[in-house]
Amino acid sequence: MPAQLFIGSPDKTTAYTIELLQRRLCAHNGCKNCITCKQIAHYQHHAVIWVRPEKQYTLKDLAPITTTISFALSEDQCCYFIITQADHLSAACANSLLKSIEEPPCGYHFILHAQHQKMILPTIASRCIAARLGGKSTLEQYHELYSAFTVHLHSQPSSAFFSYVGKLTITEHETRELLDQILQYWMKQARQAIYDNNIKKITSMKHYINVFTQATSMLPMPGSSKLFWKNVWFLTNIT
Repeated sequence: MPAQLFIGSPDKTTAYTIELLQRRLCAHNGCKNCITCKQIAHYQHHAVIWVRPEKQYTLKDLAPITTTISFALSEDQCCYFIITQADHLSAACANSLLKSIEEPPCGYHFILHAQHQKMILPTIASRCIAARLGGKSTLEQYHELYSAFTVHLHSQPSSAFFSYVGKLTITEHETRELLDQILQYWMKQARQAIYDNNIKKITSMKHYINVFTQATSMLPMPGSSKLFWKNVWFLTNIT
């Protein structure tokens, strides 16, 4: 997954990152009550390393990244580096991160926070997918698209869906975030189907989980989000 750059106030970027990590690492879709969610909220989770400078960034501040990323992770492990105040990175500090941010070893992920996008060094910005926080959430903005792939899947003809998608201005970052929420929905439905021992429904849920898992590994290139969502629509129809 490419590095992500969240732009906004420290409170908003921190809260958003905590919620995102809870959804990704919690076994209960970010329940906020389990030990994992609480550890993330209190900056104590072993797989999340927060990097904060005392004043201006120095290479010493980035030492936890350099030390940790030298260790290979097993297939079921992951590690997130949260670089706060990324708009305060010096050129030397930024240069020391470039290779790791652009091609992190398997299982390692980078999330950067900044208040001022224009202050981010171009070498860093070009290696990140940026999102400005503060407006409506992605789910609020694209609720109709979310609904079309969850509770109302295939309740409208393809022509109507394609017409709707053709008018969207959804970005690559928003696509990634919405896909994550859609996948979480179907995983929750699958757990309920397993609990109910509904074999027919379990089969359907597995199909949709496979579709959206595959979609998250084939994210759109810049400017191709509309075509991406149309292709996902076709995939959900294949059994």
